[in-house]
Amino acid sequence: MTRLAPGDVGPLPAGSHLLHIGPQKTGSTALQWSLHRQREELAEHGVVYPGPGVRPRYALGAGLGYSTPRGGRQASRRAWRRLLDQIAEPTARLVCVSHEAFGRATDAQVAETVASLGGDRPHVLMVARRYDRLLPSQWQQRVKARMTLSYDEWLRIALGPPAPDNPVWRNIWVPHDSVALARRWAEAVGEDNLTVLVADERDRTLLPSVVERMLGVPSGLLAPGDQIVNRSLSYSEVELLRSVNEHFEERGFADQRYHRLVNRGLIRALVTADRYPEDPPIPPLPAWAWEPLVVRSRERVEGLDRLGVRVVGDTSELALADDPPPGVVAAPADEPPGSLRIPLVVVARALEGLVDGAVRDRAQSLRAAGLDDPQQPADVDVEVDDDLDAD
Repeated sequence: MTRLAPGDVGPLPAGSHLLHIGPQKTGSTALQWSLHRQREELAEHGVVYPGPGVRPRYALGAGLGYSTPRGGRQASRRAWRRLLDQIAEPTARLVCVSHEAFGRATDAQVAETVASLGGDRPHVLMVARRYDRLLPSQWQQRVKARMTLSYDEWLRIALGPPAPDNPVWRNIWVPHDSVALARRWAEAVGEDNLTVLVADERDRTLLPSVVERMLGVPSGLLAPGDQIVNRSLSYSEVELLRSVNEHFEERGFADQRYHRLVNRGLIRALVTADRYPEDPPIPPLPAWAWEPLVVRSRERVEGLDRLGVRVVGDTSELALADDPPPGVVAAPADEPPGSLRIPLVVVARALEGLVDGAVRDRAQSLRAAGLDDPQQPADVDVEVDDDLDAD
């Protein structure tokens, strides 16, 4: 293993294609928004960030079979061809492609992704985040993707015996078993061409600053902006959404309707607003969960240290102490989940989002039938970008 401090990272050789593979809930969306906002200035420095969107979700869905939002628009072969044309730009010094779905790639998709997007000099960047910080964020992200399991139900699958046939178990450990993830991609690009960045919960500029160094662009160019992008939901928000998910499942409503009303309505209204200050966070981990997390974290650190890849940061930061820090694990006297009270402001935001989603749903349904909607407000955009949608 080659270990570097973040400040010692240098630019990749000319002709390199940087493939940032996430995985999910490691700061990917914020980085992608910065790359998207600075696309023109990146081009001035010889860096191609293929677009036009925040991430090439629908192009990659068409070309490489990566998932697209359930009920959303169809993957586009035209977008895939355009993406390949941009990546092949002959004047580019470097190319950068970022998508957290790469972290969930099958072995076949890894090989195809590198062959299609990696050019002659592929280099893979992945991020490893502490498991005790990751799990609450990952659970709420899955609820944003229409899951109905409670936190405890989800944790018992995630931290139970290996279950590779269970999609819930697979969704967390395919991307977040950092050792296995690094091995899969290193087999395709070589260990010398893979960088693992150890996340720092105290520094939200770490990932963009390392990417700046790898791309050889000015410091601060990719600094996170003030725009709220895909923030994690509070406990009351995620429990409200989970109830909505259960309702949709019980009623068997069409996927397109969920996508328009919930993904592009309710969820968008929540994640693009500041969190209500009195809204409770996701509860601490149950006491039983700490020991398996300690074991997994120790195996992860030992495994990364044995690999021949480049690691930026200190892998020991990923280890967990045998005794949890105060507040990380729930105390016996903590209130049960049934005592949760959802603030009125959160309910109001959710309802506003559902109403906006219903208006767009009606407009799109009428338009698909060749009709106009006389009640369509002028300030409601029917074509809303899907870049905040959960995977």
